Amino acid sequence: MLIERHLELSEHHQSFAEVDEEVTNLTSHEVQFRVSAYGRTGFGPTSNPSLPVKIPISENDLATSAGAPLAPGRPTVIAVDGQGVLLEWTAPIADVHSSPPQGYQVEYRVYGSRDWMIANEQLVQDTMFTVESLRPNGVYEFRVRGKNQDGLGHPSLSSGGVAIRPAAPQRNLPARKVSDSVNPPGQPQMVEAGDDWVKLEWAPSAEQAGYIVEYREVGDPTWHTANYDPIVQNGIQVEGLRRNSTYEFCVISVIDNLHSHPSETSDIIHLRPMGRASSLRVVPELAEAPEFLDVDGDKITICWLPAHSQLPVMGYDVEFRDLQQDDRWYKVNDQPVFACKMTVGDLILDHDYQFRVLAHNASGCSQPSPPSQFVHIEPSTNRLSAHTLDSPNLGHHDIVKYVEAERFGAVPLLQEEMVRESPPLPERDDSPPPLRRANNNVQWRDPSLKEVIEYLSSADKDKQLNASGYLQHLTYSDNLIKEETRELGGIPKLIALLRSDTPRIQKNACACLKNLSYGKENDANKIAVMEADGVRQLSEVLRTTHDASVKEEATAALWNLSSADMLKPVILESATEILSQQVMAPLFSGQGSAASDPSRHFGSTLFKNSTGILRNVSAASQAARRRLREVPNLIEALVHFLTHSIQKNQVDTPTVENAVCLLRNLSYRIQEVVDPNYDPAAAHVNSKNMKHAASPKPKKKEKESKKKESKKNPKNIVTGPSLLWQPHVVKLYLKLLQDSSNIETLEASAGAIQNLAACQFPPSAEVRAAVRVEKGLPVLVELIRLPEDFVVCAVATALRNLAIDPRNRELIGKYALRDFLEKLPEPGTPRRSAVSDQTIAAVLGILFEIVRSSAAYTKDVHELKGTDKLRFLSRNYPTYSHRVARYASQVLYVMWQHKELQDGFRRSGLREADFCASGPRKGDSSTLARPISSQGRERPSMHNLDETLSSGGGYGTMDHHHRSTVTPNSANRPASATSQTIQRRYDQVPNSGGPVYASVQKQPSPRGKDVDDSWV
Repeated sequence: MLIERHLELSEHHQSFAEVDEEVTNLTSHEVQFRVSAYGRTGFGPTSNPSLPVKIPISENDLATSAGAPLAPGRPTVIAVDGQGVLLEWTAPIADVHSSPPQGYQVEYRVYGSRDWMIANEQLVQDTMFTVESLRPNGVYEFRVRGKNQDGLGHPSLSSGGVAIRPAAPQRNLPARKVSDSVNPPGQPQMVEAGDDWVKLEWAPSAEQAGYIVEYREVGDPTWHTANYDPIVQNGIQVEGLRRNSTYEFCVISVIDNLHSHPSETSDIIHLRPMGRASSLRVVPELAEAPEFLDVDGDKITICWLPAHSQLPVMGYDVEFRDLQQDDRWYKVNDQPVFACKMTVGDLILDHDYQFRVLAHNASGCSQPSPPSQFVHIEPSTNRLSAHTLDSPNLGHHDIVKYVEAERFGAVPLLQEEMVRESPPLPERDDSPPPLRRANNNVQWRDPSLKEVIEYLSSADKDKQLNASGYLQHLTYSDNLIKEETRELGGIPKLIALLRSDTPRIQKNACACLKNLSYGKENDANKIAVMEADGVRQLSEVLRTTHDASVKEEATAALWNLSSADMLKPVILESATEILSQQVMAPLFSGQGSAASDPSRHFGSTLFKNSTGILRNVSAASQAARRRLREVPNLIEALVHFLTHSIQKNQVDTPTVENAVCLLRNLSYRIQEVVDPNYDPAAAHVNSKNMKHAASPKPKKKEKESKKKESKKNPKNIVTGPSLLWQPHVVKLYLKLLQDSSNIETLEASAGAIQNLAACQFPPSAEVRAAVRVEKGLPVLVELIRLPEDFVVCAVATALRNLAIDPRNRELIGKYALRDFLEKLPEPGTPRRSAVSDQTIAAVLGILFEIVRSSAAYTKDVHELKGTDKLRFLSRNYPTYSHRVARYASQVLYVMWQHKELQDGFRRSGLREADFCASGPRKGDSSTLARPISSQGRERPSMHNLDETLSSGGGYGTMDHHHRSTVTPNSANRPASATSQTIQRRYDQVPNSGGPVYASVQKQPSPRGKDVDDSWV
């Protein structure tokens, strides 16, 4: 028994077998709905009506003026042929407020689309019109609008969906032996036409084939034969046709009395007196250079974009050349290639080849396309070899794959980095390309998204492969499709495909998960992947597969997933080991080629994706940092990679950015390495109670312990987390600050120096001295002039931490004081949005260190109009944050403490109240007297911060007891945050609690007295 639901409207009465139904052609601007069930005995009682729904009015549905005609009657379809439809409608009713229409405008659109197109160039005077040039087998809807001197009127109701079906062909011909072994020829094309004759050409099917041409008048179901005896040429002139009529033609191949099926019917040809198509006799335009789809040993598959042509393209010729033999081009194919793809075999190993294509139409052959890139042929296992990818003539990012699309030839599918996805399919008229295509070119119905997802769980691997590949393109850059895929249960099915034993299916599934989890707006998809155990399955794919392309897509999916805070602990637990192995592969791969030349691995997408995932995960929590620091050889591998990149002058790549950001995050609160219980607040209290004296001499027991360690490690090779603060690593950061133009890399390099110099243990003091010795201070000061505020903030904060060293402070005060004061706003000027509060606070921290240590530099600050700027900042809350205003007051307070300068201040018209207006206590200046650590812009959202909250926000202080209550589980699920979108949080307001960080014990440089401390 079939039970249906009945939907009642004032204008529509329909029955639906679906619970969800889309209602179209609504004419009222406010409608209500109710539903009744239908069974064997009829309709049941109706449901309660829905709430009123207002239908938005499109601009295209509005009349252009008040006097425009009313809407005509709904158009009805009188007749349909293969490419046109005859419409009829009634005139609009008479209206005293508008004049009758002077004509009508007929509009049509593909059924289900939004935009209407105009069918007639001039107004139709009658109430009947034929719309032509429609796509055969397409579905369209039509409407009509009247027009008078006042403008265009309201549109009529839509005709509803109309299928353009050609009449069933009938043949009044003698019996023929039809064989599937004989290929039909190409579609006949008109070359010239007269008032009663047509000249045709078509693509031949075989060299020895003959051809029989059939024709019929449009509307006549009977086909007639133009020539009963087969002709050998692929062209004919059909004469004796009815004048001023329309015809269509087809061609049949004949080989040894065996006939093929008819060719594709020609376009409808209108006979006009001497209507020659000479203007169309143009060869195709130059095709684009072919690209490589796959290389497998001595076989290569190439593909290309369709050539543009006024006449239909009848095929392509492919040519190649091997410069190791000669420079001549040789034709590959004997017959025209009809697809935009071809596999060429029997190539010579260790030779380099180029390819080009030529397009044919009825007018002739195009010029050869530009040649492709050279491709090196070497033994491979169904994949592009590593040597091929590393060829100087074929870069990894130059490899372009294509997907065949119906009526559009080949469409480029670029293998982009993680944050980019496969490009969408081209604009289409009414439907996407079919999921599959039969051998006889029968086009199958396009599947719905629900059907595609159902195919994912099919037992047929071909269906799994096609469906997953098709879904990958559907989910590109379409968040509605992504959401619907999740709601239809597609994510668990894709994760199940990760266990397939077919690499291509695994690759497509990983690519779909990558697309579904791209962007913050798709956080619900990321959670669905996690709940379906997708993170662990992707990690397992990385461990078990040997296919490099599968690994690339799997790591790309994990990179997108790692941008969500909730997934970072899961990824850390399940994927850290395998990802670290991918990063360390070039360093510890034995004596193979990767060890001798790691460039190929370092330049791979897999290495880039792996470092990107670890970069995101490392910003999650203290536990994540400790876990990654404990991975053997991970830090060594990252340092090795940076060294190699700097030597090769490849410092602007995304992989370098990932590596530096990862090292910056691992350097955050670096004192945890030697002191697991390290707490910045406690360290601040201890440093306040200690006298700032030189480093004490090591005791005898410490000397003996160092001797024992040197015996165990005679080469004194530093490994593990201790490598982070070594001088040669600091030198790498400084080199990147000099040479890189990637602003993310600049910020991360400055942030790493900032973190290394922020702690209260001897290695931080060594880092401060190393930056000075390596002439890094001028490099950092030069970056202060950059327009990117977040880079300037990181650099200024790094300099503020370096200024704790007395010698650094002296050099900065001597050579860079003017640069810092220029970052402060001029008194009386409006707020400069280019300089943030956190940058101003960092500059105030540097000025505080300089002012409190030297009366001479304090005098320089005053003479450079710094006092006026500080007073302006201290009195402009809330234009500037409370923190900035208080810091400026603290700097002013310290300036007044230099008694030898007070007379000069008074001569300038200033009083003590101008320096102590806010009345800060003397101890409040310690708010500025501390180093600052930072996780940059990659810190997790506020609800997911670990106990590192106290040190990530800049200069703000926080009550210690309040800080201890912030745990990872203290709030609901946080919003996703990627390294590009996380908002930096620096505006915590200082309070009366003890500052989180304090000034460190200022020790002399351990490098000795003969160190060069010059500025340049």
